[in-house]
Amino acid sequence: MPHLTAMGQGYFCFLFENRRLLAFGVLTALLSVFGQTFYIGLFNPQIRETFDLAHSELGLIYGFATLTSAVLLPWLGGRYDRSDQRLFLTGTALLLALGCLMLGLAWSAATLFVALFLLRLGGQGLMTHIAMTTMAQRFHAGRGKAVSVAAMGLPLAEAVFPAIVIALMAWLEWRHIWLGGATLLLGFLPVLIWLVGGKREVADSVQEVFRQPVRDFTRREVVRDWRFTLLIPSMVAPAFVVTIAFFHQIPLAEAKGWSTELVASGMVLFALGHMVGLVAAGPLVDRFGGSLLFVSVGGNSSSQVIS
Repeated sequence: MPHLTAMGQGYFCFLFENRRLLAFGVLTALLSVFGQTFYIGLFNPQIRETFDLAHSELGLIYGFATLTSAVLLPWLGGRYDRSDQRLFLTGTALLLALGCLMLGLAWSAATLFVALFLLRLGGQGLMTHIAMTTMAQRFHAGRGKAVSVAAMGLPLAEAVFPAIVIALMAWLEWRHIWLGGATLLLGFLPVLIWLVGGKREVADSVQEVFRQPVRDFTRREVVRDWRFTLLIPSMVAPAFVVTIAFFHQIPLAEAKGWSTELVASGMVLFALGHMVGLVAAGPLVDRFGGSLLFVSVGGNSSSQVIS
């Protein structure tokens, strides 16, 4: 019991001492919501009705937009390591805001595709990438805790935004909600720039981590490694299932006779489980290492997914 108390005190000290940078991670992950499937899926019926699309047609457009953005992500994501973080963040936020604006003003299936492409690339792709990569770069001894804290922005978004959207739909046209999303992103951009700061300074000691030399692998080496090939199915399969479920959540609820309010409350429970997992995993990664935990957990359950 005293050991657990000490761990809890250390965790809260870590949060307090690094509150500004950790707040950046949480807020950046939270604002990626406009490109996340669970959020876009809330507008599934309205989008299909506006553009006269069948379930399969909208799914095809969304899937192609997601895959296209995924092709660009390795190249764009790698540039974050060599770019000014504030400039890269600004460009990403503007890209995501443009996607919100285009979806709010879309007039054809072609512009719908472009809007979804920008949302997936800027939100689910780059904003999430910035949040997690910044934590990994700026923390070493507490990297596991930092990444898990930043990732809490996602369950916070899952818990809050569906309820907000369903409430707003009672008195706003769906396009106006997306226009409001663009405004929200632009409003928070100066806050994000202030929180991240101007230098890539390490926020904690590296002595606890680097007890032995660690070599960085190139992208080509990773792709050619047989272990990477074995990891792909465990990462892709859960993401595939969860993304489909989130994107068609409203039609699925309608087919089962569930209300949209029930869907929103279900997302709160989903977010709660997501958050509990993150809080538990962060300190464990720092204590035992990510590789050992991956092998231990992977043998008993599927990997965690951000869709």
